[in-house]
Amino acid sequence: MINTMGWVEGLGFQLLMHTIVAMRANIVLVVGQDRLLKQLQATYQVLPLPSSNVYNRASQVQCTHSGICT
Repeated sequence: MINTMGWVEGLGFQLLMHTIVAMRANIVLVVGQDRLLKQLQATYQVLPLPSSNVYNRASQVQCTHSGICT
């Protein structure tokens, strides 16, 4: 399993493609990136996965200096 940086435009897409080729990946999992999914489906076996609600919720959590998070 190769976890990439999520940068999927311009040079980021080129680096992603290089990584897929260099690692000889035969299945690519795409999480919540419809455009990337369409770009890769022409060449690779791609499995789309929905974005996790936990991830979306975590990005909205705010913590105080005392460590209390809401």
